[in-house]
Parts: sequence; C-alpha cells; structure tokens
Amino acid sequence: VIHRIVSAGDWFGEDTLTEDPRRGTAAEILQEAVIFSIPRFVLLSFAEGRPGFWHLLASSLSGRQRFAEMKNEMLCTEDVETRIVHFVRTLAQRLKQDGQSSDFMIPLSQSELASLIGATRETTSTTLNMMARKGMLKLGRRLLIVPSIEGLEPATVGDAELQTFSASAPGGARS
Repeated sequence: VIHRIVSAGDWFGEDTLTEDPRRGTAAEILQEAVIFSIPRFVLLSFAEGRPGFWHLLASSLSGRQRFAEMKNEMLCTEDVETRIVHFVRTLAQRLKQDGQSSDFMIPLSQSELASLIGATRETTSTTLNMMARKGMLKLGRRLLIVPSIEGLEPATVGDAELQTFSASAPGGARS
C-alpha cells in the first residue's frame, strides 16, 4: 500500500525517533532526487533544547494525520474517478513540469496509482483509459501525462472541498 508521496523538502522515517530504531520506513524514488539520512542520535542531539524543531515535527505529523483522515473519507465516499482526479491533480501540482512541454509528468504505474487511491488495478486501469479517451490525461509506460490541471474534472460534484484540502495536505514518499 502506498501511503503518501513525499515532496521535495519533506521528510519521512521520523517514527524512529520514538519507536524501536531498528524499525525502518521504506521508500522508492519516483524522480531524480537527493535523500539525506540523518542518524537518530544526531537528530536527537540537534533537537535537544530546540522547541521550534519539535513544533515543526508536531505540525508535520498533524498535517499527515489530517491527510490520512481525508484519504480514508475519500475511500468511503468517493468513486474511483474522483479519487484519481484528486490524487493526480495533487501530484501534478507538486511535481516539476517537464522543461520541454507544458505537460505534467507523473511517474506512476497504474498499479501504483491503484495502491495510492485504494482501488484495484483493473478498476483503475479501466477508469484511466476512459479518462484518456475524454482527453483528461495521457497514458504512458509507468507514466501519467496531464496536459492541463484545469482539464482534470471529475464526473461527480464535491471535488472543490478536496482541492481546498489538498492545498494544505502534506506531501507524501511512498512509505
């Protein structure tokens, strides 16, 4: 299950600060990236006496909790197309535009997107193909191409609330 996509500058693996440090968080890189690994004792030493750090950590975790609650609500109340539109729109806004075109390139396979939105690969594939026929997006090998964020319109109403929430939702590495 893909829990979230981490954006540039975001962090993951902070569970090792309070839990058994041998427990790890797994992540995969979707785009070229630089990842810094900070040993637990170094981070704890840095954070000692810095309440601002703990405030930042609490704020980040609170945002992730709100994001998880929103995602769970969507799983219960929204159809697959609406979930796809929401997550593809959010990812397109977070990922850099390709320098050669105005298209937004999202390096996810249909199976990975299905895992992110909580649907089967078959249902996700069928819905993506229907969206591609409508011109909402283009499909490539392990790639979703969004010609226009504005062109992503779900078939159902109610996505405006999700757009508002996504602006404040934290990024997500698959973890």
